[in-house]
Amino acid sequence: MRETKRVLDYVFSHPQDISNDLVLDLEKVIICGHGFGGCTALAVCREEIQRTSHCIMLDPWLFAVHKHIIDNRYRIE
Repeated sequence: MRETKRVLDYVFSHPQDISNDLVLDLEKVIICGHGFGGCTALAVCREEIQRTSHCIMLDPWLFAVHKHIIDNRYRIE
């Protein structure tokens, strides 16, 4: 999760790409993760509420957060 937060810090501090052709809308970003990365994406979105708008999980492995899902701490649609 620490590495993902570092990427968010970098992206939010550099809103233009190298060629300066693209400016990113960084009001809120969408985090996507596959497999266990889905669990990581969910955890990052939960911690970074001000900087993220959505979490996309592709074939997530949610065993690590299963109890939290059952306890309704995460809203999954």
